[in-house]
Amino acid sequence: MRSVKSSKSRRTYLKLIPYFKSKKITGWRLNDPIFVFPDFMFPKKKSVINTDGCFWHGQYCQNTQPKENADFWDKKRAQNPILDLHVLEQLPAKGLTIIVKWQCEVKKGLLKKHYLS
Repeated sequence: MRSVKSSKSRRTYLKLIPYFKSKKITGWRLNDPIFVFPDFMFPKKKSVINTDGCFWHGQYCQNTQPKENADFWDKKRAQNPILDLHVLEQLPAKGLTIIVKWQCEVKKGLLKKHYLS
């Protein structure tokens, strides 16, 4: 499992930083701990943005299937959306608005709607 790297996900959320700067969106923090670590936290706007990697969070848009240890990865990928839902249910109770962006949306530049103005 150590050989599996999530650098593509990291690159995904780092692509949002230039987008924020180009739209003059300020006031964000990376990985601000609430009880979870959202990718971006906007304390003044009480908003959270998470960028979910398509492979890891059950979005099958890339149609990527592991060749080795497929049973393990299928179970792992089935658990992540359940954990995501658990988190997404708790954040509104803390007064936070949640925006979830998929890796494929960020990659394709589908960030046209300006949620934080």
